[in-house]
Amino acid sequence: MSTATLPSPGRKTERIEARVSADFKELVERAATLTGHSLSGYLLFALDNTARRTLEEHQQTVLTADESRSFVRALLSPAKPNRQLRSALADYRKATGGAK
Repeated sequence: MSTATLPSPGRKTERIEARVSADFKELVERAATLTGHSLSGYLLFALDNTARRTLEEHQQTVLTADESRSFVRALLSPAKPNRQLRSALADYRKATGGAK
């Protein structure tokens, strides 16, 4: 039986509501009971874990081995600036008063 802690305490001034089927509510109530949480506590616990995992997954970029090698090669031996890049740099310098 897991008794993991809920998200940070703090003053609770916001509310989240959702309409669910009776079957879904029963499923969540059973899970809450098995983990020793109240229904609200379990929902907060589950949402907190899922939200944090989702944010972590979206903040990371995972490369294949080939992509990693290509990335490192590009860092170690960058391509020479082409005409468009040199033109963009000139435009940037003009717009920023010659700053690098």
